[in-house]
Amino acid sequence: MTTTLEAVLLGALQGVTEWLPVSSSGHLVLAQRFLGAPASIGFDAFLHVATFLVVVAYFRDDVYKIASDLLKATRTLLEGEKIKKTADLKLACLILAASIPTGIIGVGFKDILEGMYADVTSVSIGLIVTGIFLAASHLKKKPVKLDWASAAIIGLAQGVAIVPGISRSGATIATAIFLGVERKQAARFSFLILIPAAVGGILLEADGMIGGVISSPLSYAMGFLASLIVGYASLGYLMKIVREGKLHYFAYYVIPLGLASLLAVRHL
Repeated sequence: MTTTLEAVLLGALQGVTEWLPVSSSGHLVLAQRFLGAPASIGFDAFLHVATFLVVVAYFRDDVYKIASDLLKATRTLLEGEKIKKTADLKLACLILAASIPTGIIGVGFKDILEGMYADVTSVSIGLIVTGIFLAASHLKKKPVKLDWASAAIIGLAQGVAIVPGISRSGATIATAIFLGVERKQAARFSFLILIPAAVGGILLEADGMIGGVISSPLSYAMGFLASLIVGYASLGYLMKIVREGKLHYFAYYVIPLGLASLLAVRHL
């Protein structure tokens, strides 16, 4: 397990890179490799609990409205009455549509993806793929409304982003923008579909997290706290970047990073 200092550094790194379109998992793998710390899926999953809480807190109004309308619709359905369609209920259905392909990929390819986790070569290639996603977001597309098909495609991009090195926020926001979804709506939808995906990921890695917390409680707690604080600050920054249409700038960072890590691993 990492030391307490390494846990704080990795937690802060997770907090920043979870929201910036540069792949938090990829940066954690590279940092652990070059710091000499053992790669730990359980520890990294525990840090994702912190970023899950950040996105729920940041979008708390949206989460409350969606949850409220879902409960009302469920109660109405059980009473045998006609469901009243609302914008938030439609958004909940679109989130579900996006979550299906993500869940299929996450569960169906879990073992394969975990095998890639500590592979720096796979991470490096993933960073380069992220750069391609980001560059594509700058291409002009005809504006469209978020619908079932685009939600499913964005969910597929989120599933692909389970691969270490491929940024979840970068892949989903860039895909949405490339499809023609308005930038602010693309970012909002990207983070809302993270919530069910994060819950699924936390459940899948629950055993590893619990074992790690028991064996290294201080390191896990400090890493979690660092990720929580830094993550909340950096999420607002990413929203500003997306609104200003500067998402593709990060391609100039992740592609060289991917190429540099490919070269570095050959000499280690």
